[in-house]
Amino acid sequence: MSPTLYSFLHVASAFLLVGYTFFVFASPKLPENRRKVMMISGILSLIMLVGGFGLVSKVYANAWPTFVLIKVACWLGLSAMAGLAYRNPAQVRTLAYVTRLLVLIAIKQNTDHVVDTKIFSKLQRIIVVSAVINLVTRLVYDARFESRQEVTEMRYATVLRYWYKRCSVDGEDLDGGLRALNYIRKIHFDAGGDRKLWKRVAERAREAAPGEDGLPIPSVFE
Repeated sequence: MSPTLYSFLHVASAFLLVGYTFFVFASPKLPENRRKVMMISGILSLIMLVGGFGLVSKVYANAWPTFVLIKVACWLGLSAMAGLAYRNPAQVRTLAYVTRLLVLIAIKQNTDHVVDTKIFSKLQRIIVVSAVINLVTRLVYDARFESRQEVTEMRYATVLRYWYKRCSVDGEDLDGGLRALNYIRKIHFDAGGDRKLWKRVAERAREAAPGEDGLPIPSVFE
């Protein structure tokens, strides 16, 4: 699935899970609601987890930045709140405060990460991510035609140089730049691109292009 869909599933299920959690806080002593609410909150928690891991896979090539680990911890706490409220109705007020704190921490991780240039900051926004996926997929497709191969490989190399420069902050953050390249490489193979095409494009991308808004990718990257 696309990162856009994973993002929608993650955010929508998070909103609903928080809503059901506070519904439990409002009526923790109503046993007739317990089974239904616990089933729905469990499903929402699972969808939230799948959406989050899907984004990690698509956007960060299965890397685990610190903010992701913090959000996983927040997800674990939030998922447990409804059950804790039913078991300890006298502690509902405390649980509500903890839930608000977990939500604020998770939101703050998103806010901080938008301006974090170290981990693929320029591709953070889902719209841009989708555009990169569509562009790379199109380039992989065009490269299959012999008449377009030369021009396509040159354009493809330009894409690598451009995103390496943006995500490495003009070469200052090598790790950020390599994460961007690894992400694009994953899109390449997901789109059916072969290893030979990738090697040719990477070789071109190591060369500077006069008048181009990009930076040659490092030789350590393959």
